Amino acid sequence: MDASIKPEIRALMGQRDALEGEIAERMARLTAPGQPGMDEPLVDGEGYPRSDVDVYQVRLDRNRVICLTNDHKELTGRIERLVHELHAAARDASDANGAQPNGAPAGAGPMALDAPAAAAAAGGRQQAAAAGQQQAQPRGGREGEGEGPAEAGRQLGALRPFAVVDEVSEGSPAAEAGIQLGDQLCRFADVSASAGDELPLVASALQRHENAEIEAVFLRHGLPVRLALTPRRWAGRGLLGCHLRPLGQQQRGGR
Repeated sequence: MDASIKPEIRALMGQRDALEGEIAERMARLTAPGQPGMDEPLVDGEGYPRSDVDVYQVRLDRNRVICLTNDHKELTGRIERLVHELHAAARDASDANGAQPNGAPAGAGPMALDAPAAAAAAGGRQQAAAAGQQQAQPRGGREGEGEGPAEAGRQLGALRPFAVVDEVSEGSPAAEAGIQLGDQLCRFADVSASAGDELPLVASALQRHENAEIEAVFLRHGLPVRLALTPRRWAGRGLLGCHLRPLGQQQRGGR
């Protein structure tokens, strides 16, 4: 079963990468200086089409971003279902054989792929490892010098996560900055929780800030963590080397 599921997961992840690339390209065009983004009106005060923007192209880009975002959500759901199937098959094999596939010892867990289950498992391991220890400040973090997490949380205000990190590539800029599986993203540069179009805006911000340090704010085990990130080209995919999954509205704090 693994032999058939894994190639399908990789193919779907490739399709998702292509969608994210096109979303980032169109959002970069929509949010360029002087452009109206996704929300600004395309008519002037007298109701005539604006002359300072290409109204046709803006409408085309907006519609395409909406369609691509919907396709992205559908693909992510399909990937998650397949990964759950893969994990279930791995658990069944472990129960039957007393060991994980590929000779891994029982209890080691299936291969970590792009899935909430992997994120939850990694988060549990991180929490267990941190038990009984003083919480360490992540590399690049600025959670308030000499301040506890509660004070840092008060300074940051009410944080509303809109996405969760469900993949971090080894050796990537994201890993170097201290991003961890299960981190919930609340703010990325100037992007924060809004009407559901945050991930396209994050993709656009990545393109605009290539090779420039920006700040991101996460919730990790309920506590705020601020990280300094530098999107850049590296040996792997993307500018950060991590993947975000949108959080459902019911999961967002304060909404």
